[in-house]
Amino acid sequence: MDDSTKNAQCRKKRIAKIKKIIIICTFALIIIPIILCFLLFIKISKLENKINDLMSYTQSASIGEQKAGVSDLPAKGEDKVTNVKITDDPLNNEILDTQELSTDISTIITNENEKKVYLTFDDGPSDNTDLILDILAKYKVKATFFVIEKTDEASIKRYKRILNEGHTLAMHSSSHIYTKIYESMETYIQDVTEIQNFLFDVTGYKPTIYRFPGGSSNTVSKISINTCVSYLDSVGITYFDWNISSGDAVSTPLSTEKIINNVISGVEQENNAVVLFHDANNKLNTVEALPSILGQLTDMGAKVLPITDKTTPVQHKISK
Repeated sequence: MDDSTKNAQCRKKRIAKIKKIIIICTFALIIIPIILCFLLFIKISKLENKINDLMSYTQSASIGEQKAGVSDLPAKGEDKVTNVKITDDPLNNEILDTQELSTDISTIITNENEKKVYLTFDDGPSDNTDLILDILAKYKVKATFFVIEKTDEASIKRYKRILNEGHTLAMHSSSHIYTKIYESMETYIQDVTEIQNFLFDVTGYKPTIYRFPGGSSNTVSKISINTCVSYLDSVGITYFDWNISSGDAVSTPLSTEKIINNVISGVEQENNAVVLFHDANNKLNTVEALPSILGQLTDMGAKVLPITDKTTPVQHKISK
């Protein structure tokens, strides 16, 4: 085979290879945009479905609130966190927990510089619980109730009312006897388990928010509070202390004016204020102070909220 023939064949092979490369590149330029468009279409469709689901969920929650007798337009200072529907029969209770969804939404729309106030009531329920709930309803705000175990019919109705009106039902203690609770880790775990199971049994709702009797900084515990905290973490329970005290826990009752001053002066210093009150039969001054406190909080533009699992915990420094 002469040189001219060999050269001609080489040229044909090069041309064929070039054609193949051109075809492959052309195909890639066509198919890749198609694939990308298809993937983008899928993402957009999923996003539209999520938006539609969210809108449907919000509408159904709004309808549920109207059926429960809750205003469908929140007043200033209200954060709709939990919408529950509870029957009088504890065996037929059905809890609709919209806490996670609505809290996510509120996190997006809430101004981070806004003053947030969490009103908390320990040691209830009591004869004053209904008065407190009436005042909160009048001002259209939600609070958090750290309750203890009481098995009488009136108390069980109050646990349900707390939930049914959108407040946070949280755990404080089963016995509230410090020497018994903090005797050992076994007695501590038993107390926490008993109050959680009790509230679930009577309401159908299993709380995960907790406050140590005496606070996490108490000095009466015979066991390590750090060990207690580790246990709470292991079972998905979050504890909350407080950074403002109303002062209503003292043996000599404070005046209504002093309780108001303690709370308002404290809130003025905190942008994330967790206020400690007590819900007991002898805390009438606390009840009387509440309307003035709520009025002043509204005037200062504070947002009164219930504690949820999305709330940044306020916790004392643990000494042991």
